[in-house]
Amino acid sequence: MIKIGTYNNLKVNRFVDFGLYLADEENNEVLLPKRYLTGEEKIGDDIHVFVYHDSENRPVATTETPHAVVGEFALMRVNQVNQVGAFLDWGLANKELLVPFREQRVRMQPGRSYIVYVYIDDNSGRIVASAKLGKFLDCKIPRFRHRQKVDVLVVQRTELGYKVIVDNLFWGLLYSNEIYTDINIGERHTAFIKQVRDDGKIDVTLEQI
Repeated sequence: MIKIGTYNNLKVNRFVDFGLYLADEENNEVLLPKRYLTGEEKIGDDIHVFVYHDSENRPVATTETPHAVVGEFALMRVNQVNQVGAFLDWGLANKELLVPFREQRVRMQPGRSYIVYVYIDDNSGRIVASAKLGKFLDCKIPRFRHRQKVDVLVVQRTELGYKVIVDNLFWGLLYSNEIYTDINIGERHTAFIKQVRDDGKIDVTLEQI
């Protein structure tokens, strides 16, 4: 099955004038446009691609790397705003990522950057983003071990330090007095679990414990 909004390893199935079609094990096909071809592809080759919807809601593949796939958070810049919502620089040459007005915490402004979550809208089936991060975090009970290595995304400066997202699942806190390097909003870092409090709140540190 070809997964929309994430990476797929697919085989070259057939060539056409405007590119080639990749197929999964069930022979479901998706187009890889000609502009992404190197000229060295052959039938049966495995190609690692990201699959999304084009402007006509058709699945299409690219060898480009988006700033985030479905299920991930990232800092993205607003390219434009219209009557539908804000359109973000997704890292793809021919596709921007929509943040509908209902998914904006504050009205987004062109040229500014915001942390957003990428997901598939249940109603339209399209890939969209949301700046209402809390809806997608702390939905499970954290099961981390002391000293466990995790990935964190720096989201917001607070009085105590920095609010971070831990492993795309939980809110965490990085204390200012334990930071010995420059960090910025939107950066990703390797961190370590310092403790999980009784209320489920997570403290992390950038220094290996």
